[in-house]
Amino acid sequence: MSKRVRWYYVNIPIETAVFFDKLHSARFKEDSEEGFITLNESSSVRAFRFFIKKSVRITSVDSEGNQSFSDISTLKNVDFTCTIVEGKLFVRVENPNHSLKDLFNTFEKISGIGFYVKALSVKFGAVIDLLPTNYHKNITSIKVSNVVVSPSTIAKVELSSIDNIDIDKVDMLSGRKYDFENATLDLSIHGKKSKLELNKSGLVKLSGALEEELLHMIERYLIHSAF
Repeated sequence: MSKRVRWYYVNIPIETAVFFDKLHSARFKEDSEEGFITLNESSSVRAFRFFIKKSVRITSVDSEGNQSFSDISTLKNVDFTCTIVEGKLFVRVENPNHSLKDLFNTFEKISGIGFYVKALSVKFGAVIDLLPTNYHKNITSIKVSNVVVSPSTIAKVELSSIDNIDIDKVDMLSGRKYDFENATLDLSIHGKKSKLELNKSGLVKLSGALEEELLHMIERYLIHSAF
């Protein structure tokens, strides 16, 4: 199993205690169109599941070519964790999907004027630097763009390997400016293995025995480097 996560800074124009009270008040019930349930709660970290009902219109055609329409109700959900650091609210969304827009729209309705969301982006070099030195690290794929080949020429470069890609030894990249797009790393320590996929959008995909350790490591980096 793998986990896809994204982090956001959420600016709310009300006190965090009031915000969480409103989440609890908007508890999802059988007859609700949308709402929240609490998965876990502590002094600084709270985990929730957001539910929203959606209608999907189905078109049917009979043997004579006549069309009929019916609406089917579906229930979608997304899990998220709220962390408060120095009075600021950060949200980690697990396996983000199309319900994310509905989640933040609901946050805005609860919070009022002044609400906004900022996605936290991942810097490849910073993540590599924060990994413990005793980790065995293999970069198995990487994609970069805007590689400055000459004053008038830029390029996109995508590399993959069954072994480690040493970027400093890639002639086209060594000593040049470029923008990171995405990368995949194989990580291991003491027989434990994991795969880590990074995307400049902030989407991170994790799998393997080191998943939770890597998740919290990257989360601490993103939150403390957000401002």
